[in-house]
Amino acid sequence: MITEHRISVGGVGTSYCENGTGGPIVFLHGVGFGADGKSSFVRQLNGLSDQFRAIAVDQLHFGGTDYPADGKYINRVGRVDHVIGFIEAMGLKKITLVGNSEGSFVAARVAIVRPDLVSKLVLLTANSVSPAFGDERDEAWARACRQAYDYSAPMPSEDEYLAAWRKATRAYGQDVEDAKREAYRRAAERGQ
Repeated sequence: MITEHRISVGGVGTSYCENGTGGPIVFLHGVGFGADGKSSFVRQLNGLSDQFRAIAVDQLHFGGTDYPADGKYINRVGRVDHVIGFIEAMGLKKITLVGNSEGSFVAARVAIVRPDLVSKLVLLTANSVSPAFGDERDEAWARACRQAYDYSAPMPSEDEYLAAWRKATRAYGQDVEDAKREAYRRAAERGQ
């Protein structure tokens, strides 16, 4: 059974879900309205729990994880440190690290800067894995993303959000829909 937890990571309340026992697999979701660990990986949390400890963390600015105290947005480079802190706070070593979309960038970077923490790396839809320059080019990438994912339109209703998700995916099922509804409500409540 998937259980939800919170842990402090560098003073930031961090939410995560887990299921199962065994070797740890940590899942990192992508970005976008309603993105969080559970709704992104509910099938993996359930499907792998008979052999592994499956853990899906809500990255900074997503799901139930607190926003930084100053309220500033932390980009994908900055989220790397939060994930490293999460892995350390959980006392995990030699994990399998799975990243989806922008979570792939974070996962790849964690594996590069802290290879002692990662034994296996799985990248899903990894088009966001591009170099981290650490300069104005990262902001140019973020501007391009904001333009590509223009969220200036009115927020869709929960039903509109789910209808668009159903149209865009083949991973439909009540378990995923329930997780997507939870994620939508949390994101809407927090003004994500």
